[in-house]
Amino acid sequence: MSAVTSSEIPKTNLYNENDLQRVNVQGDKDQRDPVQPPKTDKVWGGRVVFYLKAAGMVAIVFTTLYELGKHFAELAHDKIWVPDVKAVKALKKELKLKFNKSFVKMIKNIPGADYVRLFKRLAICSDQEKTILNQLQTDFELSDTQLEQIIAGAHVRLDDEGKTYDSWAKLDKIQPRISSHPSDSPQYGIRGPFVKELLFSRVKEKEGKCYTWFQLENHPVKFGHYIRHMLDYFRYKITKENQGPYGSSPATDSKPLILKCRKE
Repeated sequence: MSAVTSSEIPKTNLYNENDLQRVNVQGDKDQRDPVQPPKTDKVWGGRVVFYLKAAGMVAIVFTTLYELGKHFAELAHDKIWVPDVKAVKALKKELKLKFNKSFVKMIKNIPGADYVRLFKRLAICSDQEKTILNQLQTDFELSDTQLEQIIAGAHVRLDDEGKTYDSWAKLDKIQPRISSHPSDSPQYGIRGPFVKELLFSRVKEKEGKCYTWFQLENHPVKFGHYIRHMLDYFRYKITKENQGPYGSSPATDSKPLILKCRKE
């Protein structure tokens, strides 16, 4: 028997042609599409953004509804109770116990003003408001027209070398404030039913003269007034007039209303 050489052994293919094609295709796919990590981080990130947006929308809606409620409550306070002649006389009598007679007369003489509404607010004003209003009337030369501008939000400078600022800064219940108005001393605000918010500070001119400045703002910067304060700001930018609790005034930072001290 002759020996069989290796060259004579038939060569069999372990993989048929279809198997080789399947292996090649799978290999190419593995190279093109590596295993991706789970996308849980992106999913949670999207949920957080969604919930934050939803919370923001809820806060905006709640704040808007709350401010609308406060606005209509203020309107109700001013409009629902309309005093008769006898009640107005009683209000005037009460005010004369808090303020100088001449000041009450000035309020009534403001042209076009709803003085009954002003009387009602003055009757419930705070002690701090009473102190400031009386001081303005007794220490400074104040006319009916100037008082009209003041309650309409005029930016006022007192020609007092800054002394009034020192006395007002010692009043109770004042609150630190920040605003865009030029100041050389800390700014404060006094809130009350008549002034809404009286913002004040002190400023020095280039020539060295010092003034106490103040202005009445229609809405304070606090919860329940943010939206209306922003609306007042937009009105100011459009009209170039300060927005006060009882109207608007062209007396701004750049062209303030200056009150002179009374001569002793």
